[in-house]
Amino acid sequence: NQAPDGFIEVVLGRPRLLTLKEDLGTGDQFAQVSLGDPTVADVGILNARQFRITGHRAGVTDLVISTPGGETYIFRIQVVYD
Repeated sequence: NQAPDGFIEVVLGRPRLLTLKEDLGTGDQFAQVSLGDPTVADVGILNARQFRITGHRAGVTDLVISTPGGETYIFRIQVVYD
């Protein structure tokens, strides 16, 4: 198991913006994005470097992003009540 690259706290029902340092894709190659438990949160891709994370219920899940350049980022997302 790889340690998370970051921890993100999201307040239930309030979207949070995540901006990466690297583009998610170039040309016809795109990053692979996966969410451990989509009942806790969901992720919307806004542009080449930005995601919107929205919490659906209190809990913890992992967001894994694998870029075309071979980099993998893991974020631990915790959705909390306001």
